[in-house]
Amino acid sequence: MRKALVLSAAVAAAYATSALTPAYSETFPRREPVVPAAPAATAGLGGQVDTAEAFIVTLPRLQQKTYSYGAQREQQMDAYWRAPLKGTQPAIVLLHGGYWLQGDKSSWRDVARRLTGRGYAVFAPDYRLSGVAPWPAQRDDAEAALAFVKRHAGHFKVDTSRIVVLGSSAGGQLATMLGTYGSGEQRVRGVVALSPVNSPYLGYVDGGAATASSASAKLRRAVKQLIGCTPEAGDLTCWHRMEDVAPATYASADDAPVLIMHSADEFVPAAHSTGLVSTLRGLGVQATMHVVPGAVHGAGILGNATAWRTVVSWIDSVAKTKA
Repeated sequence: MRKALVLSAAVAAAYATSALTPAYSETFPRREPVVPAAPAATAGLGGQVDTAEAFIVTLPRLQQKTYSYGAQREQQMDAYWRAPLKGTQPAIVLLHGGYWLQGDKSSWRDVARRLTGRGYAVFAPDYRLSGVAPWPAQRDDAEAALAFVKRHAGHFKVDTSRIVVLGSSAGGQLATMLGTYGSGEQRVRGVVALSPVNSPYLGYVDGGAATASSASAKLRRAVKQLIGCTPEAGDLTCWHRMEDVAPATYASADDAPVLIMHSADEFVPAAHSTGLVSTLRGLGVQATMHVVPGAVHGAGILGNATAWRTVVSWIDSVAKTKA
């Protein structure tokens, strides 16, 4: 298997030139604690009265700022964090979906704020879309955003050994790529991918079927634009590009643990990930896949309460234990 062991020149340049200068900032007010009107008195065993104590927990103030992690206009990232009074905290990097054609970091705003309440610093980067730059610009940007977080970990009080990346759809493919490209386990502690397009070639083929949905047909066009060519017999250059976009190409024993979710009836089915999961398990890497009922795609899966609990419990189990 081919493995990329060093940052690309584009990533290295972005890493070297980025500075901790916010492009935009917003500070949210401290959440007021909820205090019961009075202690509750209940009859206990033997007619005694038990008094329930009220415990008040005040979270640190939520901060949100937008930073440039590279020189390009699209290379910006929203940071959400509540600086702990002491020590460091784990972090989550969120990668948005949108066929590599569209979408932006703002789609993660509500999820990011919820995750900060669970003790995580959260970072949601934009990345160059395929209309601006073809593959591997998207992978380069994901790497550069992660490198920025690590470079400025002291400011955000982040433990760089406890970073999980979570991606949706096209962002799920990028998240999975961060877990497999090079030494994934040295880059991130774990990966969560929701409806990841882990087999772009399958997306290309399915989108060409006579019965293909509009979403599947759009995915086919998006894959062609991403790699900048049409995979035809004998065109080895294009096949190599298609292979380079598939995370399974880089699977190895030093990859990060992964949790993958697909809906049973969505246009990016579980078949996109079964080969990767099987390969990772064969290499001894922790790889879990859940197929949830329905046709909801990508980040929409988190709207299911059971799926949300599964995801955050998995992240907690991976990231809240110090190395």
